[in-house]
Amino acid sequence: MKVLMVLFLGAICSAQSLAELAPADVLSLPTEQVERRLPTANPQAYYVYALRLFNEQKKEEALFWLYVGELRFRFAMNAEPDETIGWLGLLGALENRYGEPIWKWASGDVENSVRSIDDALKWDAANDNAFTSKKEHADALRKTRDWLKDRRRAILQDRGNRLRELGTGGHGAEANKAPLQAPRGDTGMIPSAAER
Repeated sequence: MKVLMVLFLGAICSAQSLAELAPADVLSLPTEQVERRLPTANPQAYYVYALRLFNEQKKEEALFWLYVGELRFRFAMNAEPDETIGWLGLLGALENRYGEPIWKWASGDVENSVRSIDDALKWDAANDNAFTSKKEHADALRKTRDWLKDRRRAILQDRGNRLRELGTGGHGAEANKAPLQAPRGDTGMIPSAAER
């Protein structure tokens, strides 16, 4: 009986490790393979992938995946708001390490930011989330998606406020330069599904 239990647990661990998408895989696998595996991945994989794309000069794609990563991470955080995990510190570490160069690049492009948010919301709705169950945590998912929609509105409102401040005295191009603020926080690592 003990032998069967050991074999059973070994099979479970092997199956779980097949679903994992390690940072080394995100950096080395072809993009098609990474994107096919992301719906089963820990949200930190999206951040690593976004920075990879950014470093490959695929900056618009990087911004899209960064928003998907932020949406998926915040969903996991809202679904299981256990304070001992230190969710905000983990998010801050991901944003600082992987997101900061992308946020800086995107800070002057309101249209691209809004489009990336819209696309991230569509992608998330169309793809399963094996890390955090959408069905079991429907309220947290709604709350997280609403948060990102509010962020989209704030970006557009900030641009509108800048337009009013600048007036129309030949500053139209500058009005599109509404900065986006990336969240800041402490350092840490996101727990795997087994650790949650």
